[in-house]
Amino acid sequence: MHRTELRVDWRRIVLLILLVLLTIWIFSRFADLRDLAATLSRGHGGWLLVALGIYLLYFVMDAQLYRFGFATVGVASRVLELLPVMFTAYFVNALAPSGGAAGAALFVDDAVQRGESGPRTAVGAVLVLLCDLATLLPFLLFSVVYLHRQGKLFYYDIISSAVFVLVVAILSTGLLLARRRPRLLHRVLSVVERRVNWVGARVGRPGILGQDWAERNAQELEQAAQAIVAEPRSLTLTVGWAFVIHAVNLVGLYVIFRAFGQPVRLGTLVAGFSMGIVFWVVTLVPRGLAAVEGIMTLVYTKLGIPPEQAAAIVLTFRAVMFWLPLLIGFFALRRVRTFRSPGNPGGT
Repeated sequence: MHRTELRVDWRRIVLLILLVLLTIWIFSRFADLRDLAATLSRGHGGWLLVALGIYLLYFVMDAQLYRFGFATVGVASRVLELLPVMFTAYFVNALAPSGGAAGAALFVDDAVQRGESGPRTAVGAVLVLLCDLATLLPFLLFSVVYLHRQGKLFYYDIISSAVFVLVVAILSTGLLLARRRPRLLHRVLSVVERRVNWVGARVGRPGILGQDWAERNAQELEQAAQAIVAEPRSLTLTVGWAFVIHAVNLVGLYVIFRAFGQPVRLGTLVAGFSMGIVFWVVTLVPRGLAAVEGIMTLVYTKLGIPPEQAAAIVLTFRAVMFWLPLLIGFFALRRVRTFRSPGNPGGT
């Protein structure tokens, strides 16, 4: 008697779920998208095209930042390989809120399938995030001082900025733990190993992580953290590149101001930009949806930008920084190794 084996392609199931979530989300945000289209029609087409070009360059530079960060911990990668993974990470993080963990998992899985170290890639992703956030601190400090001098620094600005600094401190502590206290890291991972395997045993999947998981990953993480220190040139390049990316982002925002014929002071431009990124990070909503639009519009309005102009500029900024990568990420799904079918290595 022959038994028919049912093989489930979990990648197709995940892809289907993401498509359903995207459909539901688009319908729920239909009014926002309609307003956005009306807003874009009021901007100067030439300047908007310049802004679009700047932000396409920004995304390529962002992929290069990941390449620099991974190279610092000894993980080889190429920008053209990382671009679809990065856009898919945008898409997944927006639809499956997980504090960025879902997107980071895509980078790790992609690297493992290329024969690279998963733990090292994880450290590289954390390093990229840390450099991205830490290099925003000078912009944030400038913004806080500027808002204070203008008499427009309110309690929510202070609280959100403090939380942002705390996030940077926590990420820094994690890397320092792998660098200076490897034994403590091993103990922490051993607890994780026992807990996960205990849960696995209760659901019929004993030994999910394996008996040497904690030791093996602790060693990999320690080596990666050591590699960061051993490659000061790569680390400096990663930090410097992250700072340049913020500058490019700021230039793109200034071009959007020009597209709507709105003059803006440097302090005002940086203040709205910095607070928007802060709320992008500290809010629980996926990629700061609605929160970023609200705080940036509020900051610009209280600094003298007409409310209608501020809203138009911020919505356009979010169109290229949120909706555009989300759309590209949707189409990039099938080009990422994680979502490819076993019999379809090309992703077509």
